[in-house]
Amino acid sequence: MNIIQRSVAICVILTLLGLFARAGSSKTVDEVLQFTVEKSKAYKDWTADVVQTISMGAGEMQQRGTMAFKIPSRMRMLLTMEMMGQSMTNLIVYGADGVMWTEINAMGQRQVMKIDAEGMKAAMARAGADSQNPLDAGDPTKQLDAMKQMFDFSMGADEELEGQPMYVLLGKAKNAPAATKVAFPQGGAARILIGQKDGFIHKIEMLDEAKKPVMVHEFRKLKFDTNVPDTEFQYTPPDGVQVMDMSKMLAPDAAPKAPASETPPAGAK
Repeated sequence: MNIIQRSVAICVILTLLGLFARAGSSKTVDEVLQFTVEKSKAYKDWTADVVQTISMGAGEMQQRGTMAFKIPSRMRMLLTMEMMGQSMTNLIVYGADGVMWTEINAMGQRQVMKIDAEGMKAAMARAGADSQNPLDAGDPTKQLDAMKQMFDFSMGADEELEGQPMYVLLGKAKNAPAATKVAFPQGGAARILIGQKDGFIHKIEMLDEAKKPVMVHEFRKLKFDTNVPDTEFQYTPPDGVQVMDMSKMLAPDAAPKAPASETPPAGAK
């Protein structure tokens, strides 16, 4: 075998090795999920840039912002979306007081809503068994648990994202409850990218029957255990802004009615 033949043979072998390496991870789905659980247990807090994209026909709707999460369930998320030439912001804060605050600023109007833990349970109960607690958005293991109820997963080819190799979980939709089918039509699929170093979910893609993304949720520039201060998870309604108390409206013994509202006096904190 001359030098040229030997070089060609080596190139062919390396190419085949590369193809086999990209064919999929040596890990099983259960091993990746267990790895994610174990890594998540060690984190005390994390922060990230968040990008949420939803395809709408020929266009798309996108929200960008930041998120901070602290064990056990403290969360702060601020998202901004451009709408009709104006910016709309959505701030969600859940702190030690056990109340989830939502502040929406759009079209020059500011709206504040609050709901306590019992109210959230009531809302989930009314939404159905397949509904997900919004606080689970910051817990990757709970996200995966919820998605396992909707999809059967297999391993896909490894990818790289932000300089880190990723495990890729491919999900095929199960025969899910009617409410789930509305969001994820039968025949749809999902792709989940999990960091092979940090064990964290970096990207979730919901795909239609043609395997095109219809909803993408991304965590970028993730940072772990930066000692996020507790003040990040505290919220006080702005002076003079009406507060809608969703907890009272969703109470089990409450008759259907408009949300109760409160208007804090000027200067109140």
